[in-house]
Amino acid sequence: MAKFISLVGNPFGLLTVVKQVASTVSGATQWQCSCECGGVTIVRGDNLRSGKITSCGCLKTGRKTNAEKRRITAEHEAQGKAAPWLGHTP
Repeated sequence: MAKFISLVGNPFGLLTVVKQVASTVSGATQWQCSCECGGVTIVRGDNLRSGKITSCGCLKTGRKTNAEKRRITAEHEAQGKAAPWLGHTP
């Protein structure tokens, strides 16, 4: 069996892992994450690590305006990392 690795405190796109929550019926580990937009979501660990899920849904639903996306992109670039919607490193 694979060794358990805690994701608490790690950033994944706009999400930061807050705590582990109940596993899925199939046994997949789930994590409660806070989003930079203020949202909270529950995400499976494999979706975080693969980059499939990078926000609470705010990017997908268009809740972020273009100005907000530009601001977040600039903040991420200043920190030497890519904004989640760009899919590459600067």
